[in-house]
Amino acid sequence: MENNEHFLTLLEGHPLFRSIIKNQDFSGVNLKDQVYTEELGNIYNFKSMQVGKHIFKNVQVSISPQITMVTIVTDETIFFDEPVRYFNQEGYIQEAEPYLVDSVPVIELRRKLRTFQMLGRTTRLSVYKCIVYGCMIKFSFPNESKIKEIMDNFDF
Repeated sequence: MENNEHFLTLLEGHPLFRSIIKNQDFSGVNLKDQVYTEELGNIYNFKSMQVGKHIFKNVQVSISPQITMVTIVTDETIFFDEPVRYFNQEGYIQEAEPYLVDSVPVIELRRKLRTFQMLGRTTRLSVYKCIVYGCMIKFSFPNESKIKEIMDNFDF
């Protein structure tokens, strides 16, 4: 069985993911060969990205002073089906209310995992599985000091 190091180490070693996690930007990353679009509000969509043997259909990155979010979409549902192998934890499963696509009910499952460290930053992780998109892996990296600064400025 592979441990937590395998998949997460691949992500940490990838120049794009490493820069996003450590610096909350794309500094030092050569985007010349990447197919991506930039949306308003510091949201970037990267297409057909390969990390190790895994191919991601889409990687969406959203960067703000308070939080950095990374959403990975892939056809490989093994990330949901075998969480211990890829994330070294089982987590718990939630089933969302079904929705309709072309009059067919679609069920989306969510596996919520505990928080852990990646490159010295705390991350929250959820993995989704659905017949519509395959598998979606969502990482969030809150900037704890920035959130504390905002909360300290509120008068309660």
